[in-house]
Amino acid sequence: LEAASGLDVIVFDKTGTLTQGVPRVATVVSFCPSEWPEDKLLALAAWVEQFSSHPLAKSLREAGRPEALPSLSAKKYEEKPGRGVVVETDEHRVFVGSEKLLTEYGIPVLALRATLEKLAQQGLSLLLIAIDGECKGAIGVRDTLKPEAREVVSRLKELGHEVWLLTGDHSKTAGTIAAEAGIPNVRAELDPFGKTEIIAQLQQSGKRTGMVGDGINDAPALAKADVGFAFESGVDIAVQAGDITLLGKNLWSVANTIELSRLTLRTIRQNLFFAFFYNILCIPIAAGALYPMWGIMLDPMVASAAMAASSVSVVGNSLRLGRKLQNMDRLKPLASLSSKDADNT
Repeated sequence: LEAASGLDVIVFDKTGTLTQGVPRVATVVSFCPSEWPEDKLLALAAWVEQFSSHPLAKSLREAGRPEALPSLSAKKYEEKPGRGVVVETDEHRVFVGSEKLLTEYGIPVLALRATLEKLAQQGLSLLLIAIDGECKGAIGVRDTLKPEAREVVSRLKELGHEVWLLTGDHSKTAGTIAAEAGIPNVRAELDPFGKTEIIAQLQQSGKRTGMVGDGINDAPALAKADVGFAFESGVDIAVQAGDITLLGKNLWSVANTIELSRLTLRTIRQNLFFAFFYNILCIPIAAGALYPMWGIMLDPMVASAAMAASSVSVVGNSLRLGRKLQNMDRLKPLASLSSKDADNT
């Protein structure tokens, strides 16, 4: 909490963090409809993504019908964090993922760029499907922004934070979501290590940085950040990498946790001041400092009562913190320390 109170930058992941985390397939485009019609492409993508933990993979499995394909057997399955999946069968080598994945394997997509950007401008997350070194189609997945996202971002700005969005999604899609949320700083098409590098650059510039995420792709950035905020509903590795586990999925828990940390530290400092001031004033009196000049001597019983009163002032001030939290009109379930921090306390 102490570290959270001094953050300069708050960085958000997109999928499942700023967005609802319930993506749905919105469109399927086939570049070879005679060979690979849209339903067949979607079924193939659903089969490829059957073992993936990425949020978009679930939407493909729900929308596609892999049982409609001839019996397939994977000879080799490789998941590329932040980029996609590569599967080899007896007949084909199939790629499902981002444009970055296809580029990495030398699969040309330049001729399709106009079509892809048009889809991305609609706020769709794009998954490209390539078979044997040729891009055969694209799937557009829509995940809507959380209703409180824009207000939370505005509140974080009021608290003096820079707000960033880091995502592995297409730059056009990321720009659309960022504009809806009111986030001015965006970096797109990043793999997990790219997110970590951005966090490191912010830290090197002297900015204390917090990262908010929930997916396996966010784990390295959560661990690198000064404070990692992980949603309890996220994957286990992300929760373990975070410093603070946020209850529920509501983004207000991020702003509320930061405000709680500031209020708590302010109350601690006030309590220290009250305790020191009270004792610095009362201890000399109890020792008889006023007796030589005015003949005032503090009775031991009165001194004991005064000592108890010093505790009352500290406890009373601390109770004010509870009343302040009750008055927070946006109060949601706040947060709990992660197991990593609990072990250190």
